[in-house]
Amino acid sequence: MVRFVVLKSYTTYSVCLRISTYSGQATTKAGVVAEHHAAIVPVGGSITPHKNGEIMDRKIELVVENSSITIDSMSRVNFAKPYTVEHNVKVRNVGRLVGESVGRLDDYLATSLGYSKS
Repeated sequence: MVRFVVLKSYTTYSVCLRISTYSGQATTKAGVVAEHHAAIVPVGGSITPHKNGEIMDRKIELVVENSSITIDSMSRVNFAKPYTVEHNVKVRNVGRLVGESVGRLDDYLATSLGYSKS
């Protein structure tokens, strides 16, 4: 199952950021740039760094709205690689970002893409 954070929804598609565990390796996986990621955790949760020495101090919190879904502690959202997801793809709601995480997402995205926020 592939998970995404929806940045912007349009008539026939949405622009999204992928959430991945990188096969449980988080940002310690070869080729993954840790600075372009943040941990995604349930509200009130804390970051669980990977045992191989991952340095992760950025987090995005979400309210899990589907009780059948759990968020793996190695889940990371990649800000450097937006995806276009067509609306004919079957999806289901996981949850929503809340509070300061919405602003953090904007800041992390702008930084990862090389834009400065004014």
